[in-house]
Formats: sequence, C-alpha cells, structure tokens
Amino acid sequence: MNFLSSLISLLFPFTCPECGKALKEGDFWCDICLRKNLNIHLINSSFNEYLDGCYTLSNYDKGIRRALIQLKYNNQKSRKKSIEYMVESFNYWDRFKKYKLVVPIPLSKQRLEERGYNQVDLIFKDVFKRKNFFYKSNLLIKKRNTKVQSKLRKKDRKENMKNVFIVNKRFNIKDKNILLLDDIYTSGATMLYAAKALKKAGAKSVMGFVVSSGAI
Repeated sequence: MNFLSSLISLLFPFTCPECGKALKEGDFWCDICLRKNLNIHLINSSFNEYLDGCYTLSNYDKGIRRALIQLKYNNQKSRKKSIEYMVESFNYWDRFKKYKLVVPIPLSKQRLEERGYNQVDLIFKDVFKRKNFFYKSNLLIKKRNTKVQSKLRKKDRKENMKNVFIVNKRFNIKDKNILLLDDIYTSGATMLYAAKALKKAGAKSVMGFVVSSGAI
C-alpha cells in the first residue's frame, strides 16, 4: 500500500457496520459483530415451483441492514467490503457445485443510470469469479422500472414484479442449473419472477442466494 493510501486509512479508518468501531487495516467487521450478524440458513418459505429454495447469510437487521442501506441508497460503495467479507464466510460452497452459472438480479436501465451501479454485482461478482463460477451480469434483463419493493405492502409486491424479467436472447440456458443472486429476500416476489423467467427459457433448476432476509 502506498503512503497516500496508508494516510487515508489512518485519517479515515474503516468502521464496523454493527458497532461503529474503527478497524485496523484489512478488517471489515469486529469478530464479535460478524458472529452476531451471520445466520446462514435456507429460507423455509423460499421453495416454490420455480425456485429450489434460497440461502441467506443473515437476518435483515443489525449491522448488515445498515451496510446494505448505505451501499444501496447512500452511495457508500466502500461498504461492499463488509458485505463481500460476509459472502466469503459462507461455509456450504459444496452445495453450489452443480450451479456453475451464476446470475444476479438486474436493475432496470433507468435505475442503473440513476444509481450508477448494481449493488448485487458489487457484492457478489468478485467472489464468484475467484471461485471459478461463470458469472453473467447481463443474462437477465429487467424490462421496466418498478416501484421500490420495501415501500409496498406484501400483497402488492408480487404484482409489482410480475413478468418484469426476461432472459437475454444471446444466451442459451437450456438444461442449465443456475444460482440466482440478490441482496435482500423479503416477500420472495423478485426471486420468484426471476426464477420463472429462467425456467421459461429452459433452465433445469434455479437456486437462490442472498445476503440478507426478512422472511422465515
């Protein structure tokens, strides 16, 4: 690390998303706070005719909720490091062996232009490429802009996401096993309709993987 980077780290140290404590260089969580936030499990309500379940790394509260909001809405891209570190903490990689094709939930063209980046790509792309998965950011397309899911009642979320995804015609996914990525799983509507689009295009199976979930 050069002198300028070291000086910036000294003057503006990275802080733990949970407790706010300044961290030493190369750390992105306090050990205790990371253990508080990690809760790796399969979401019981995530199984349906299109999705073979969805793994989450955490419950949507505490420090991870704060980190996701900062990354997604406050343009704090440095929070990628904390969330990416949590992804690296996943300890069931062997369960993804058959899902070599990895697809993130896309943003609409309008939302991508407004935000400047897809937070799902920032969180997952580097990790999955290091692990030799085929990561395809442009395989799924979101046809139109939608209302923010978190601002809708549960019953309106499915209608908001209905038939919003299509598969890029450049890709042949017939008989492929696909791992579908997102940042947050709440009602499951986003995953449901994205998985439906993938299955309609010929995918053999679709498994979900998210950072955080408010679902049971």
